[in-house]
Amino acid sequence: MLYEKDNSVIVLDLKTNKEKIIYTHSPREILLGTHWTPDGKSIYFAYTYYSGIADILNSNGEKLIDASTGKEKPFKNIRHGFQPYSWK
Repeated sequence: MLYEKDNSVIVLDLKTNKEKIIYTHSPREILLGTHWTPDGKSIYFAYTYYSGIADILNSNGEKLIDASTGKEKPFKNIRHGFQPYSWK
């Protein structure tokens, strides 16, 4: 199971009930469109930073995080986090 809490992306192993933080972000970073990859090994999300100036959003991007290590993986950006998307 995957969820976000206290500026962290957390994976919960339903068999052991253990939580693992795989990504921590700043309070200004807003995560969008979080998805497991089809193989279940990585987590994809898009993000944007809230500037705090006149409610402007800027600095959009995407990340692919290895669920077992929490390390960012290189990939070609797919731009799907900014709209509804399914890996199917």
